[in-house]
Amino acid sequence: MHHGEKTLFGIIPAGEADIVAKHLAQEGIDVVAITNHSTCKTGCSPSKEIWVHPDDVATIQRVLHSRHMRTLEGMGADLELINQVFDPGQATAICPACGTEFSTKESQCPECELAFS
Repeated sequence: MHHGEKTLFGIIPAGEADIVAKHLAQEGIDVVAITNHSTCKTGCSPSKEIWVHPDDVATIQRVLHSRHMRTLEGMGADLELINQVFDPGQATAICPACGTEFSTKESQCPECELAFS
């Protein structure tokens, strides 16, 4: 299915699709959010296809990234911790869940018990 000059941007839960479409429309981006019953099999949760003009994809990615970052900041998420990576080649690691520094000889955080493999 193709909607004029629009291209399929993604398929997301119906409620989220309506929110995203409304938010992008406020940014002046033309969006079509549709329910396509042929892409939904029996028992799946309701979803919608998001169709956008190909020239708007970079702008949409910027807008959605900005929205996501505001949400994380609003929840008090420590973005530095989120980016921590457990590297067994290093002597120590910082737990992305609680911020505890620990030896990489351990396979889980001694404070919150988050496991690493």
